[in-house]
Amino acid sequence: MNDSIIARPGQTLEKHIKEVFKIALNRFNLLNFNLSPLLYGLAKLSLEIITLTHDLGKATKYFQNWINQDIKENSKDRTLKPHSLFSSLFTIAIFHSIREFLRNDLRKKFLGNANYMDLYTHFGYLSQLIVRSHHGSLKDLSIICNQDMEGEILENHKKRLKSSDMKLINSFLKNLIFPILFKNVIIRKIQTKKAKQIFESLTTKTIETINSILNEKKFRFLTIYKNLFSNKGKIPGSNKLISFQIFILGKILKSIVIESDKMNSTIGMGFSISNNLITPKFNDLLRNFLIQKKFLFENEDFKENFNSLNQRRRFILDQVEKVNEDSINKPSLISFLSVPTGFGKTYSGLLFASKIKSTRSLKENNNFFQVSPRIIYALPFLSIIEQTEGVIKEFLDIEPQDNGEIDSGVFLVHHHLTEPKFETENDDEYDELTAELFIKSWNSQYILSTFNQLLNAIFKSDKNSALKFSKIINTTWILDEVQSIPLKYWKTLEEFLLIINLTFNVNLILMSATLPKIIDREELEDSKTFDNLKFNTLNIISNREIKRLMIGINRINLEYHGNISFTSFLTKIEAQVNNYIRKNKNLLVVLNTRKSAQKVYKHLKKFKNLKN
Repeated sequence: MNDSIIARPGQTLEKHIKEVFKIALNRFNLLNFNLSPLLYGLAKLSLEIITLTHDLGKATKYFQNWINQDIKENSKDRTLKPHSLFSSLFTIAIFHSIREFLRNDLRKKFLGNANYMDLYTHFGYLSQLIVRSHHGSLKDLSIICNQDMEGEILENHKKRLKSSDMKLINSFLKNLIFPILFKNVIIRKIQTKKAKQIFESLTTKTIETINSILNEKKFRFLTIYKNLFSNKGKIPGSNKLISFQIFILGKILKSIVIESDKMNSTIGMGFSISNNLITPKFNDLLRNFLIQKKFLFENEDFKENFNSLNQRRRFILDQVEKVNEDSINKPSLISFLSVPTGFGKTYSGLLFASKIKSTRSLKENNNFFQVSPRIIYALPFLSIIEQTEGVIKEFLDIEPQDNGEIDSGVFLVHHHLTEPKFETENDDEYDELTAELFIKSWNSQYILSTFNQLLNAIFKSDKNSALKFSKIINTTWILDEVQSIPLKYWKTLEEFLLIINLTFNVNLILMSATLPKIIDREELEDSKTFDNLKFNTLNIISNREIKRLMIGINRINLEYHGNISFTSFLTKIEAQVNNYIRKNKNLLVVLNTRKSAQKVYKHLKKFKNLKN
């Protein structure tokens, strides 16, 4: 192949594509999905095509002149250097070319009510969208409909194709891309002696397809995108479960491609942190810390004594310790922890998540997980994050580095104010650009972040949000103070959480002193959600135990009266004052403004028995 065609200074296009492919497939193979093998095979085929074609558009003379700095600033050729959209023509053309080589038994297969060939077509255009946007955000379909293949853009593609190193591209197709794709489980087997002829034929067909796309309207993306847009992106016959699974798979594919591309461009292939995320000792570290603090008792049963707050904390932690391994060993788990503020909720959530992490560490022939799953702890406010950061650092900082910093590959805090600094146990300190990449892609075992960062990763399509999405799969999420998530997002979030839990092995721990019904456990147990699918749920501390803990504790009752007039408010205050005067008790009224305080004071002066 032509070594003069480069992807970036110091790296040939061939080497870059091969390395990105290897990084991406390694990432994908480490993930565990509870998917139909046919859907899994289609997703893997898509990732293979995406990674092998994502930079083929760099083989044009316009990109090569630009990367070699042979284009002047004011040259018109600079407008022809972009490569992503042009690369995506190869993506969709390959899907079109190999369609006839899908296994014969798949042509009449259905997933739910969705025909497999319709799914194949959908993944083809999904893959094309990912390649066209791998340096930016996924565009709205309405924008793509109006822009992708019209006027000047179309003419520019023709110029790029004419200027491309076709000898290099043909060699890529027949000697690298097609030999890899024909190993996929959804592609039918071919005779070895016929492989060379088939690959040469497919190479010719792929280039012909691109020419057809550029010159014949029947191949235009415009028609396809308009159909997708009119159907709101849905596949005919697909139910909600399959639609969600494909949505999540699309985000996983984009996340893996973007990170693999950036990793290779930044540090090449030689990246490894914290023993490849398989360290299983966190449960022991946390337990030993809690024993030292006398929050847990070693080798003895807890003796119930609720005379102090610490005793109540110890009881809750003891209950967490007693959760049996059969519950934890299930492939996916939705757990609920509702304990009052001050009862050790943070320690309890961390202990339970660490038990999951320790139980599911790397084991030979383990059917569930190949790596120890990350723990993602999400909170609503920076002030609470700072407190929780202190708690986690306290038990992780057993063997601190010389500079007092904890290995960033072990524990990472990420929010919009995070300093771009990443250090590992080998005393490696990365430059700001690389550190920022590691942080934004959540390359750590314990991640402490905000709901904002997590929800952006789930629902936004920009590249920074996409970077971390593949890292939230096969993990344990601690969602603390979940009541702070706005009510309008609950239904959509519930559906996403249930699918990612069931299909992508994300363990959920929902925590709050006042646990809202973002996920309704009773409905899950009655199988009223997602076509009677079964979910594994666990109430870590039973309601009966919480009621026992509350005996003798003074608590505040909060009553919400909605939007009421100030006159109605005065009437309610008057009733409260009468009640408190009879009981000879004090009453504190807190208001927002001086003016309102003065009005309440004047209104209450009429009570003769009111002393102050």
